[in-house]
Amino acid sequence: MTEPDKNRRLELLTTTPAQDLAIEVLITGGTTFNASEAANVSRQTISLWRNHHPGFKAALNSRRRELLAERADRVRDLDTQALAVMAEAIDAGDRAMALAWVKTRHLHLVNVTDVGHTRAEAILNTEANKLRDRPEHVGSLHSILDDTNDRYSITRGKARDLAEAELVEILEEATDDN
Repeated sequence: MTEPDKNRRLELLTTTPAQDLAIEVLITGGTTFNASEAANVSRQTISLWRNHHPGFKAALNSRRRELLAERADRVRDLDTQALAVMAEAIDAGDRAMALAWVKTRHLHLVNVTDVGHTRAEAILNTEANKLRDRPEHVGSLHSILDDTNDRYSITRGKARDLAEAELVEILEEATDDN
């Protein structure tokens, strides 16, 4: 992989200070507009980062996961307090509270911990796999892999590694098209 390709790959896998600012605004409930103002970029840039920048998506998902973990801890604390109050009331013979407990016991919690990948590398691979399924890219991706494999007479896995820079270019073109 050439030095410019390595640099571009690093740009896709990490975030800039402006992107970090935008993430903090978004994670605290700000809008795309608020994030664009904080990062001093356009709303379109924020949307492009959210939809097509693996590093940004991973960092945003990571912050979401942290926030969800904090909220889950708080909910567990509240559950403990609520259960203590309910137990005290039930022990005192409060039938309404006993019925409320039975109803509460049968609630199903929604899994909100799956916010997406938190590793930019995984997002980049997912995006490349999506492109592989798009008819306009299927032939080009397979030809890149086959051509690289033929040129260097190596295994398919190594050909995939060597073709990665070309995959990044296709991702960039797809981003530019949107």
